[in-house]
Amino acid sequence: MAQIDTWYDILNVLVSYEKIKETELRDIVRVSLPTLKKELTLLKGQLESVLKINKINDYYLLEIIDYTAFESIMNGELKQETDFNSVKKRVAYILKRLIDTNDYLLIDDLAQELETSRGTVTRDLKEIKKVIEKFGVSISGTPNKGLKIEGNEFDIRLLYLHHVYDYYPSNYFIPNISSYMTTYSLENNIPTNSVNTWKKVLEITLMRIHQQHQLNKPIPHYTNYQWHDESFDQLIYQIESLYEMTLSQYDIDFISFPLNISNTGAVEKVYMNEPFIREIFDQMMQHVSNLMSVEFDEEELYTEMRFHLLYLLNRLIFRIDNYDYFYGELEKKYPFAYEVAKVAMEKIEEIIGRQSSEAEISYLAVYFELMMKKNRPQDKKIAIVCNTGKGTANLMKQQINQVLGSHIKLETYTEIEYQEIDLSNYFAVFTTIPLKNIDDKIPLIRITNLFNDEWLHSEWRRVNKMNQLQFEHVDFSFTHMKKASTYHKQLSQMIEVLRDKKQVDAQFEERIIERENKQTTVFGNGIAFPHALNKGNNRIVFHLGVLGNKCSSDEEIRFIFMVGIPQEMTKKVEAELLQLYDNMLRITSDKEKSKELYELNSSEEFYDWLWKEVV
Repeated sequence: MAQIDTWYDILNVLVSYEKIKETELRDIVRVSLPTLKKELTLLKGQLESVLKINKINDYYLLEIIDYTAFESIMNGELKQETDFNSVKKRVAYILKRLIDTNDYLLIDDLAQELETSRGTVTRDLKEIKKVIEKFGVSISGTPNKGLKIEGNEFDIRLLYLHHVYDYYPSNYFIPNISSYMTTYSLENNIPTNSVNTWKKVLEITLMRIHQQHQLNKPIPHYTNYQWHDESFDQLIYQIESLYEMTLSQYDIDFISFPLNISNTGAVEKVYMNEPFIREIFDQMMQHVSNLMSVEFDEEELYTEMRFHLLYLLNRLIFRIDNYDYFYGELEKKYPFAYEVAKVAMEKIEEIIGRQSSEAEISYLAVYFELMMKKNRPQDKKIAIVCNTGKGTANLMKQQINQVLGSHIKLETYTEIEYQEIDLSNYFAVFTTIPLKNIDDKIPLIRITNLFNDEWLHSEWRRVNKMNQLQFEHVDFSFTHMKKASTYHKQLSQMIEVLRDKKQVDAQFEERIIERENKQTTVFGNGIAFPHALNKGNNRIVFHLGVLGNKCSSDEEIRFIFMVGIPQEMTKKVEAELLQLYDNMLRITSDKEKSKELYELNSSEEFYDWLWKEVV
């Protein structure tokens, strides 16, 4: 029943937000407004004794009445109540029957058990094959015998966890163990969702061992951070005593994994597979270096990121999706950091053999953005031009610091003094008088009401936007690309334009093509990002190629960002480069703005348009 999935989507969002606008909730859940209102009404009616969903001034707020019942619902209880009209319920039933039996199953028998037609079961099996393919599991069919599921025990357990258990929980669990697990979780700060998964995993493990299916080999790439933990060993001892069994190390590893997917800070004191994490990090950063023209202090980044990486790897191994608290907003706000994270994740996926979610890319992007932010010049100097004396100037400094923060460096000048100063070195200029011969690119704030905090914040936001486009060290070019048969020919056309302008050195094309041959910089969102060192030029060369046709590539290329990078960059130049990437990625991801780009005809038009769009 798709309705249950929608209900869980709604609840997950309401749990994550203190309050959320109706239109935002609609966009996140991806239903129409009438459908959202209908589902909210049904959901409130179904769970009226458990929760309330209040609407105040176009905002929805969740109020929980019965926390115990709510926890059970969030742990999948509603799925158990669905009937066989739900495709997912039928899929879960068929998978359960195939996994539980050691023999073949006939389609006709499954149809009879589900009280549906053979055709419906056949269609469900097609859906099942799509699901199990991701797990490396298959269903074989033998004439006159029926169907049988095939795969290694590890993948079958994960399949059961993700697609069967919530609909058909097993009955092997012992309350005494549940109590011990709860105590352990509280002592070790294990999140509630991980505890719920842990209990499911233990039930599945006990059930499979009871059916004579044990894990008989190590879990690839997995590190058990509960290894040699006394309280966890005690839990394993209790399980073995109650069930009169001996668990293999591989089964113990499997039971432990829900404790090893969230950063609780416990790993340092237990065990960490440092060499493996470092190897993953180094390969990831090499891949980023091959594709992206950005440099990081890798030792500092590794120190910040390593614990996130070790839990990320375990989540990928066990196909656990991290909940997306950003809901796509991080990609919009920090597009370049998100692109770097996508490239980094490509290498991790390749090594681990798993596909990540957008949420995992977003969380990884946070680390890249924070590191890039550290590398940007942080000091913001402001000039104050005032002709009413030092007392007034000091009062202005005090008010600006109070509203905008004490981290801002303020310098005051008289009406005469400012004319001897290069004001382009300042982040912004506050003035009580009209200023003569000032470059219109200098962010200017004419003081009209200094004690209106709202006005001051508004002007400060405007100045920040203007500074986002202070590209003092960038030479822009813009070209409508001619039709070409291949991507490499498109690149040659663009380089020819730069060569005619004497903006790139003689070997620039060779370096671009060499890099592309080693690893293409065509991204999946229709943007290509060819870049290389540009010797003999201390300025950034940025050439935007707009394509109106396809060339022979895996996907349609809409825009080519070609960048010539100086061999040596100051922090200010590097900050301009990163800001340029952010702005261009943000603009080209907007359909309406992308259309406007196609209407431009020259580099001058492009720069003027870019200034208008950002400011």
